[in-house]
Amino acid sequence: MTICLNTIKRVLKEKINIFFMFVMPTFFIILIIMMMSNESILLVGVSTKDEGKFSKMLIDDIKKRANIVYIENEDIKPNIIEDVYDCIIQIDEGFSEDIISGKNPKIKIYSIKESNTSENIKIFINSYLNSAKNIASVCSNDSDKFYRCFDEYRNSKSIAEYISLKAKGKNAGRVIRSIGFALMGILYFLSFAVIIIMRDKINKTFYRIITAPVTMKKYMLENILSFFTLTVIQIFILLYLINILGGNLGKSFLDYFVILLLFSLFSISFGIYITTISKDVKQAQSISTLVTTPILMLGGCYWPIEIMPKFLQRLSNFLPTTWCMRACEKIANGAALRDLYVEISILLLFSVVFFLLSTWKKTDIAK
Repeated sequence: MTICLNTIKRVLKEKINIFFMFVMPTFFIILIIMMMSNESILLVGVSTKDEGKFSKMLIDDIKKRANIVYIENEDIKPNIIEDVYDCIIQIDEGFSEDIISGKNPKIKIYSIKESNTSENIKIFINSYLNSAKNIASVCSNDSDKFYRCFDEYRNSKSIAEYISLKAKGKNAGRVIRSIGFALMGILYFLSFAVIIIMRDKINKTFYRIITAPVTMKKYMLENILSFFTLTVIQIFILLYLINILGGNLGKSFLDYFVILLLFSLFSISFGIYITTISKDVKQAQSISTLVTTPILMLGGCYWPIEIMPKFLQRLSNFLPTTWCMRACEKIANGAALRDLYVEISILLLFSVVFFLLSTWKKTDIAK
């Protein structure tokens, strides 16, 4: 393991590797999360003529799930037409008393017909009212008993949770765009880190090593292991950063981790391939920069593939970044690793192909 540990130390000594490994992707991840951090919290208009305690309790609980603005009855129609609020709730006078007395009062909820954003608040209100009516039916018009029982219900965990579909979509968008820049960091870092192998050849270090009791296979395997170890650390830190900044990876953390590890295998093989086709370090660095940037751009790491022209979308199917991003998008939409066999297979295929291409070119070591 001497070669492996020594390579890790050499990689970390170079400032440019640290820059590509952590600094650059961290900067873009923070930037993209800040830009997309304006969560789409529902804006709800409330028009109420009821001064009862139950109405106030209902509005207080809605405030935990949406922003509330009080409006007058005559303002309901123009505000809905102008799409000022996601929805407007109208509570009539005597609503609280009707609930306690066991009647079946209705809350009017207005929203734009084509919009789905208010659906969750409607579900919450319906669940809330149904529970209140059930409690009222056993309290026999006893308001003190009703509010005592309903307070116990509110303080329990039985109230339906409200989850904004808009927020979920925004969160998925932040995660995908953040992971795109994480892929950028992985690909740039490994493309430049593996140039250490080329430096060993140029400085004749490589030839001195393999004349010792170390085979070329052992030398390469230990180098690959060192790069893989470093990228495991890189991926963990970048995903953890995305998570704590608001990406909320949750139980999908491990799934994203595995997909990014598979991408790192391609990045290592790609970097090694560049060293085999380059004449010197400067050429290797130039090729890395010129090739890596289009791979990231066309693969959807910087922006959604769907916004590109059709011919570029078709071209993107031949890039590993595309399949990695597709896998991450599926995870963001609830897919498990077992559902990603196509994307995983293609990423592994890319890695194998470039590893084979890297060993294809034979070098006469005696020279």
